[in-house]
Amino acid sequence: MRLEAERTLRRSHQELERRVQERTAELSLTNSELDRVNRTLKTLSESNLALVRSETEEELLQNVCRVIVEIGRFRFAWVGLAEHDGRKRIRAVAHAGHGDGYPGSLEMRWNGTEEEEIPAATAIRTGEPVIIEDIRSEKRYT
Repeated sequence: MRLEAERTLRRSHQELERRVQERTAELSLTNSELDRVNRTLKTLSESNLALVRSETEEELLQNVCRVIVEIGRFRFAWVGLAEHDGRKRIRAVAHAGHGDGYPGSLEMRWNGTEEEEIPAATAIRTGEPVIIEDIRSEKRYT
């Protein structure tokens, strides 16, 4: 009878340990998501402050890029404007972070086909921002 009670106690202990580990993993994921959401809200808030405090469009765009890198924890952010000239160039007007001369060192255009266009051209065509998690694995840059 005592052996049976010990086995039952061990099984209960193991089950409790398993549940604690599962709950700890769930809480860790929840905390990570909460950190991400809070960082996003702080980035938005600081960008709104930049909108209010900036005196020129250039200053605004530069400040928003800086906020995205510093608060949003992106490695690099930039803003390009679509030139509506015959060459359909994309002119870099602001950037922050570790870009190693990018985007100013590139001749970018937004007149290619959808299959061959760079992400900046996709943003211009769709009107939506483009976020690249790992530029080294981005097929359009390899």
